[in-house]
Amino acid sequence: MQSVLELETPVLLLDLGTLHVNLKLMSDLCKEHNIALRPHIKTHKCVEIAKMQQKYGATGLTVATLHEAEVMSEAGFQDIFIAYQIVGETKLQRLISISRQSSIRSAVDSVEGAMALSAAAKRAGVVMPVMIEIDTGLRRAGTRSLIETRQLMAKLIEMEGISVEGVFTHEGHLYTVPDAVLRNRAVKEVVSTMRDSGQILEEYGVARPVISVGSTPGAQMIVREHGIGELRSGVYCFNDRTQVYLGTNPSRCAVSVLATVLSVRSDGRVIVDAGVKALASDRNIPDGLYGFVIDHPELQFVACSEEHGMLQSEGDRGLKVGDKLKIVPNHCCTCVNMHDAMMVFLDDMVIDRWEISARGWKNPY
Repeated sequence: MQSVLELETPVLLLDLGTLHVNLKLMSDLCKEHNIALRPHIKTHKCVEIAKMQQKYGATGLTVATLHEAEVMSEAGFQDIFIAYQIVGETKLQRLISISRQSSIRSAVDSVEGAMALSAAAKRAGVVMPVMIEIDTGLRRAGTRSLIETRQLMAKLIEMEGISVEGVFTHEGHLYTVPDAVLRNRAVKEVVSTMRDSGQILEEYGVARPVISVGSTPGAQMIVREHGIGELRSGVYCFNDRTQVYLGTNPSRCAVSVLATVLSVRSDGRVIVDAGVKALASDRNIPDGLYGFVIDHPELQFVACSEEHGMLQSEGDRGLKVGDKLKIVPNHCCTCVNMHDAMMVFLDDMVIDRWEISARGWKNPY
């Protein structure tokens, strides 16, 4: 076996022991509260990890792209939800093709989008299950009021080729609420909106509609609320610096990027070979830093260019050219998407290499 420190850098690392801990904790949480766990695989985009999540009790998978759905379907997963609106004739044909080998749902939030899906499904002689997206505060996609949801449902129920199965939301605005008390208040507002939305579907004849939520920072709170049937968290498997900012223990961060020290300056500046092309450029934490260095809390990740990371410390910290550092990114999802594979390790010894096989986009041209 090879030591992690012998790897060429920059390279994405996965601590298998920490991954198991994270998967088990979320699985146990959902089982305790009788909530179905449908993890979002956009975080890892890796078949091996999806299989681990399945073994830990996941009832199905959530994906963000058709490519992710195709990869997971080809790997044998039978229950997939694309939490994304599928628009465009070629994409609709790909969606219908996937549905012939896996049970698959997709998202709708407009009459126009649903009509195109309905027409494509009718031509193909299939009925496509859909979920209505509800905007509960993120101000992204989704209906923004109960009136909008009711108006959309009134149209959907008349369309052939589609079957409305439930409502879903991504309560991503919880990332902007670091205070736990305020976050719990926001969670209750999300749950109230989702329960009311589900009631609308029942009024139109949908029996036991799926009420699905999905975010990691709200998971501990939201599973305790009455009326939620499904949780679609993704980041929990790895965690990252944003989750630490929101209260997660740093020891629960399973993914890091190994970098080599290229230069040590007299003013405390340390240059490493991991920039935004290795870590991604997310800076959604108020301090504006790009990540944190494991075992070196004195180092501040202050700046990034494409191939270089700039760390800053006060005085000489004993680092020298050639030393290697593990850096936890701000956002693990975008960081993972920068890499072709991750090196899996236990006790700092490499034990496997897992392909990030669902990364990027599949262009049909």
